[in-house]
Amino acid sequence: GGEAEAKSDIEQGERERPSGKKTRRSSTVVDLNTLDADEHGSKLTALIGHYSGSSPLVIMTLPKKHANMTPAAWLTSVDTLASPLDRVIFVHESGQEKIQFFSE
Repeated sequence: GGEAEAKSDIEQGERERPSGKKTRRSSTVVDLNTLDADEHGSKLTALIGHYSGSSPLVIMTLPKKHANMTPAAWLTSVDTLASPLDRVIFVHESGQEKIQFFSE
């Protein structure tokens, strides 16, 4: 199979935040072949930086620790994953998560 391309389904345009400030969202398509891998060989860090790097806060699932990883190596990989972001809230997955968005 060919390399998959990451796509955003958000149309380009201005959106108004609850604070009243307008933000601009992009529907830029990223070719995964152009992304640099991090020191762990993952392109996910670059992808997160591209799509969420300008966000003031990102909520993401806490990555699971692989059986062959030391706690220090796992923590380093989590820190690397969050490195392009200003603020991150990690959520421990239980399998029952539901996120609802409300607008006024």
